[in-house]
Amino acid sequence: MKKKLQSWLSVLCLCAGCFSGFAGCGSKATGQGGTGTPSLTKKPETTITPIRTESPEEVRNLNGMQIIIGDTHSPEVTPVPENVQEQVIQQFRDEAMQKYNFTI
Repeated sequence: MKKKLQSWLSVLCLCAGCFSGFAGCGSKATGQGGTGTPSLTKKPETTITPIRTESPEEVRNLNGMQIIIGDTHSPEVTPVPENVQEQVIQQFRDEAMQKYNFTI
């Protein structure tokens, strides 16, 4: 009789533990001040974005440093740009070389 009571008591404790664990997983708000899940139809609060102030950029002088780009699949001499993307890249490199005093 004692073993039967212990087995029923252990099953009862196991069930009570499971039910109490599942009770905390509900997604609906309770009547006693529960928050529940936020609604997707609510408008998000507006945030204030700070105004960026432009600070003067410090120009570094690289003193004529020669930069070597390690690229094994391109030719040693840079070819003439053939499309718009290559022209923009070449223009950016030329402006950077003039601004920072280095060569590629």
